[in-house]
Amino acid sequence: MKNKHLVIIAGITGAIGNALLSEYGKKSNVVVYGISRSAISMNMHVCENSKKLPISILVGSLEDNNFCRFAKNINFNQFKSVTYIHCLGFYPFEVDKEGVHRIENDLDGDGINDKTFFLGHEYYVNFVGSLLSEIQQYKNLHFKTLIFGSVADVHKPIVHESWWRTIEKTKNFMRNKLGQYVTRVLNISSVICSHEIITRPFVFSSTDANPQYWLSPAEVARKSLQILRCNESGFSEVDFFHPNPKVNESYYRNENFTPRKVIELYS
Repeated sequence: MKNKHLVIIAGITGAIGNALLSEYGKKSNVVVYGISRSAISMNMHVCENSKKLPISILVGSLEDNNFCRFAKNINFNQFKSVTYIHCLGFYPFEVDKEGVHRIENDLDGDGINDKTFFLGHEYYVNFVGSLLSEIQQYKNLHFKTLIFGSVADVHKPIVHESWWRTIEKTKNFMRNKLGQYVTRVLNISSVICSHEIITRPFVFSSTDANPQYWLSPAEVARKSLQILRCNESGFSEVDFFHPNPKVNESYYRNENFTPRKVIELYS
């Protein structure tokens, strides 16, 4: 079994997570553990006899306080590498009908939506921490991790402040705490999938958005595998999008971006 690679995908039932499963599922030397907060709860009943998780594709919900228990039930001795891909996240539009910036669900008063911060940072840090606490005893076991950001993050649009502030904290954690491992960020543009159509139902009729420039989940998955093939340790990030000749850097300025989002949300 030492020729096997373990891939753990959090958010596996989402569009990108499912596309990643499709790509990795084609490989005979990869075992996938998929985590979804909406799947059947993974109460560790799958390892009642052996006390270890099976060497096969496994999908279930991991309770928020079960990170350590999950990691302890993985038989890392049977793998040559572990890759953790974090597809969880909450991307709120933080603007009202008048274009006023508002942050909801901020019970701790840090200026970040609590759900966004939990899924994009706390969940990631806790999961990675639990994995590394077990992996460190296996000196020849390689660890890689990937998260997804937005190509808009560098412009810090106010309508997505909770998101990019959360991603900044997660990237700082990756730089400062995971420097000896392969840590990657894939910054992507809009992905054409059911979730996007549900959250932005009038985007194509009310704005000049052109879906031919949106990414597909399959493209994102293939790009993810490509950048994870590199075994050079350290932090790096890659932007991935289809260039639209009608869109330039000024598109992301708040005086342009915010009115566009108001039209998308409230027209």
